[in-house]
Amino acid sequence: MRLVRKPKASVRLTDVAKMVGVSTATVSRALANPESVSPATRKTILDAVRKAGYTPNVAARNLRVRHTKMVLVVVSQISNVVFAGVLSGIDEELNLHGYGLIIGHLDNKPEREDHFIKMALSGAVDGVLLLSLRRLPQGHGLTMLDARLPMVTLNEKLEGANCPEVTVNDRQAVQQIVEHLYDLGHRRFAHIAGPDHNYTGLARRAGFLEALGHLGLDAAQMPIWQGHYSFEDGGVVGPQFMKLFPRPTAVFAANDEMAIGFIKYIQHHGLRVPQDVSVVGFDGIAYADYLNPTVTSVVQPCREIGRAAALMLVKQLRGEPAADVEIKAALKIGESSGPARA
Repeated sequence: MRLVRKPKASVRLTDVAKMVGVSTATVSRALANPESVSPATRKTILDAVRKAGYTPNVAARNLRVRHTKMVLVVVSQISNVVFAGVLSGIDEELNLHGYGLIIGHLDNKPEREDHFIKMALSGAVDGVLLLSLRRLPQGHGLTMLDARLPMVTLNEKLEGANCPEVTVNDRQAVQQIVEHLYDLGHRRFAHIAGPDHNYTGLARRAGFLEALGHLGLDAAQMPIWQGHYSFEDGGVVGPQFMKLFPRPTAVFAANDEMAIGFIKYIQHHGLRVPQDVSVVGFDGIAYADYLNPTVTSVVQPCREIGRAAALMLVKQLRGEPAADVEIKAALKIGESSGPARA
């Protein structure tokens, strides 16, 4: 695995200013407060920064040489039980190798990303694990790529990044879900999808559509609703589902929380699960096993995912090669899926 090269130590802020033909103060403003300069000037400065390999904080570069023994983990929502399991695995593995972690909690607010990008640029951490990142390299400011740190993505795709990935076989797992429901006699499906900016949401939706096509079903006739991986999203979809006629006999939600929210709503409005409609989720969270009915779901080995990603990053920090890893998820049959109602 080729590591991204670090910037030349001789490059200074004044060098970038001379390249662009502006003052050092203008370069500093473009890096610290991008909105304070014009878009054209900002783009010219950032292009020069990347070309020259300048790191904004020279003292931080020296700190990186000494190593901080800390890793930044960027996560969209720390309360999400899947992320919590992955973080546990990351923490366990990093501890074994003498590293600590700093949690970069975005709280589903993209604007918070700037703070953690600056942290990486400042040299406060030796490497980065990305469970979530919204900004693409074509954004108006510097990105995580500009920190030139060893980096691993977990079920995320970062355009332009030459870093290893830990992924789950989402599409294959969703195919198992659809085939399980098909074998139970279901032919009318619906899908509560994940966010359209989220790699896993897009992968699970694509897997759903592909599986229907492989079975000879017309995917265009199957309702798809957009969700954001919360319990509330499943409840919001409920009224729309109740208005359909004929209703789908099977619903696949892109995560367990949306499946549980959906089940609660339709049960409250008189439908039985799975007698009237089968509902399947994804993730295999523990709470789903205590619901009535228990939820059929794809179980992700969250701790294994976290440990694999942390070990991959540690290998990079040691200068060792690190290859992509795909983790297998398994279908767990619960009580929420049953034969299609005639």
